[in-house]
Amino acid sequence: MSAKQKTYGFGVDPALSTNHFYVVAPPAGNEPVQIYERYGWTDGEEQVLERSDILRLEISKHKWNLVRGDLTSEFNGRKAIRQGNDGSLVGYRRL
Repeated sequence: MSAKQKTYGFGVDPALSTNHFYVVAPPAGNEPVQIYERYGWTDGEEQVLERSDILRLEISKHKWNLVRGDLTSEFNGRKAIRQGNDGSLVGYRRL
């Protein structure tokens, strides 16, 4: 039996690919939520934004709260499919 790989967020495994999206969601106030695309992985548990990271989306906190639940469900579903935990026989679902 092989050891389970450590993943982060919605199944990011930096041993397979360092490309991932990083969401900055301020906990309070009305500051916008920012989503960055990153092509590198910062050593350690917490990721640190670098100059090379690309801001792909900035959305109001109100709009983020409207889509957050659906996005979480979708990405958790994709993670389950990749890990074989959903009982399906197919790969990725379309968003």
